[in-house]
Amino acid sequence: MKFLKLEITQKTWLQDCSLVYDSMSIRKQLIWEPDKGKYAGNVEFGVGESTELATEVLVIMVVCLTKQLKCPIGFFYVNKINSSVLSTLLSTAIVKLHEVGIQVWNVTCDGASANVQCFKKLGCSFDIDNLNTKFTIDKSIEVYSMFDTCHMLKLARSSLADKQIIQSKNGDIKWSYLCSLNSFQNELGLKFANKLTAQHINYRNSVMKVKLAAQTLSSGVADAIEYLCQKGEPSFTNSQATVYFIRQIDRLFDILNSRIPFSKGYKSPIHAGNINSIMSVFNDTTNYLKTLKCDGSLLVLGGRKMFILGFIVTMSSTIQIAYKLLYRSQSPLKFVLTYKMSQDHVELFFGCVRARGGSNNNPNCVQFKKSLGQLLFTKNITVENGNCSHFVIPGGDVLDFRCEKRSFITKDSENIFESDINNYLDILNSVQLEEYTGEILDYIAGYIVRSICKKLVCPFCVDILLSSQSDHNYTAGIQFTYFVSRGKLKIVSKGVPREIQELENTPNTPNT
Repeated sequence: MKFLKLEITQKTWLQDCSLVYDSMSIRKQLIWEPDKGKYAGNVEFGVGESTELATEVLVIMVVCLTKQLKCPIGFFYVNKINSSVLSTLLSTAIVKLHEVGIQVWNVTCDGASANVQCFKKLGCSFDIDNLNTKFTIDKSIEVYSMFDTCHMLKLARSSLADKQIIQSKNGDIKWSYLCSLNSFQNELGLKFANKLTAQHINYRNSVMKVKLAAQTLSSGVADAIEYLCQKGEPSFTNSQATVYFIRQIDRLFDILNSRIPFSKGYKSPIHAGNINSIMSVFNDTTNYLKTLKCDGSLLVLGGRKMFILGFIVTMSSTIQIAYKLLYRSQSPLKFVLTYKMSQDHVELFFGCVRARGGSNNNPNCVQFKKSLGQLLFTKNITVENGNCSHFVIPGGDVLDFRCEKRSFITKDSENIFESDINNYLDILNSVQLEEYTGEILDYIAGYIVRSICKKLVCPFCVDILLSSQSDHNYTAGIQFTYFVSRGKLKIVSKGVPREIQELENTPNTPNT
């Protein structure tokens, strides 16, 4: 708190913060602590120790909403903490932060029952018809409750996989369509621009990995199912409701997980220009989630209601906080990044603590405290593996292709090149592949050409790689590249996909 008070006097942007907390499993062990001259490992809340051994460490972290600053402000050795103690700890943390000049706008946690009861004890109401996500501390400090979007996404995936069928007003939402897509792609040997694998279908061994849930309920999977449905594949008949559900969850996850100020579309931050449209999206999504049913009863009233309740509470709190931050009279913000309000920050911190132990990813209480001190001094919060990803800007390109500028190209030479290309196309016309294989290779060819064009400086070379829409005849049916394109995919000339098809049709040999 002394450090934060000193920082806020020098940096006024530290005033707006988010409070996140979570528990990390530690080794249940009573161990001698030389610095304190006593044994450590019992349950401790700062007001005395218990004889019960601790199995978890509760970490409370403050995250700045405007800059890249996050700092753990407290940790407690616990063993299945109850909601009463948890509400007291959170209230104390919020008051102490307020005393040093930091305004806490929200408290973010996962969907555990103790966290839900904690928010209710603080004053929130999670009645779906009378929702109140705001609570007050000391009659003047207003804070909003939030549930972590990543955890709600994993719960949505697990609910659909366990129930197999969820009823909506548009039809049945079925997990079987995702299984059929995985089997269809495995038989084909290529993927329809998605990352669905057997690990995404059989996710039980990696149930906590956010990446698997995000790739399962993604727009790429929705595009593939919808495309195959329109092509008349029998395994994907009447899949419109499933596609709509996946698109709703994917859009909601993008809005509630925005982390780059310059992103476009639904991944863009909330600002004055799009806040009204985002509020409209939130209202439509809330009404849609409320109507979902399972076995004839509303899902929001059953045992699998947490992902619906979590999304609705987070949407309501996010839009209210955004309005206050963007339209306040003193120092309003230009935009709000919703990723700042997620629980990823404390999850990354846990990954760093586990990584510092080498092969020991289950530290005891003393090892945790030492790792915490080292991380605070070195400010080295990076992690390679964990439940969530540490986003960095990658360097380098996929293809290292260079082309010198060709100033000697004339009109005659262009005619010669065009003649050679036409002769080569006649040779490649004999290549015959399956319908879906050819369309996916056409999509892959666009990716390759886009990577090459980043290196090319010769405009003629770019022209012969790319093509206008008139070069292809797409009247025979729906083509995959045009179906999934949202204006940014490259449409290549006729020779490029045919050459890739020839390579696909040629068996691999040691001399190839």
